[in-house]
Amino acid sequence: MTSASDQTVNTAPESLTSDHYTIFHLILQLAFAALLFFLNELDRRLNLYLLLVPLLLVPALVVVIIWLTSVITNSIRKRWRRLASAVIAPVIIFCLMASLAHWRIDADWVRFQANHRHYEKSVQFLKGPHPRHVTWDWGHTGGAAVVCIDYELHYDESDLTKLRDGERKGGGIIRVRDFGNHFYLVTAVYQ
Repeated sequence: MTSASDQTVNTAPESLTSDHYTIFHLILQLAFAALLFFLNELDRRLNLYLLLVPLLLVPALVVVIIWLTSVITNSIRKRWRRLASAVIAPVIIFCLMASLAHWRIDADWVRFQANHRHYEKSVQFLKGPHPRHVTWDWGHTGGAAVVCIDYELHYDESDLTKLRDGERKGGGIIRVRDFGNHFYLVTAVYQ
């Protein structure tokens, strides 16, 4: 014979037992944010042009549908921890992306940092008088009926490249970003 103290009865409703914090939405939205972060670099490397639209819209729709379904379902079932996990994820991702933008950390900066040693070694082997100037092609984006952007990395010991910022050239406008140590990312935007 068993006593009442030996038997444990789970009186908590199922919605409370499955209510716990989760990182699922944070990981899912972080993956989408990483896609956005590197989208321009992917376009330059793979020349995606019109494929950018479905490459961006399909994952965006998937993330939004999953997020909305989770918010609605967890609200109805009163799973407040899961709901809080879903609601806070976009806030965290937005703050992360805003911080990266504030510090000007983007795919261009990451690419430069990853290849910085290669560029430095190339400059060391340059012959000729000072100030030296060398250019690396960093690709282009765009095509017919859309904005076209050409990217070049410049090493310019005279630092005159930075004076080209805002210059008009062939129907486009030049933008110059200083990476330090005489390295400049020069973009020519043609509309």
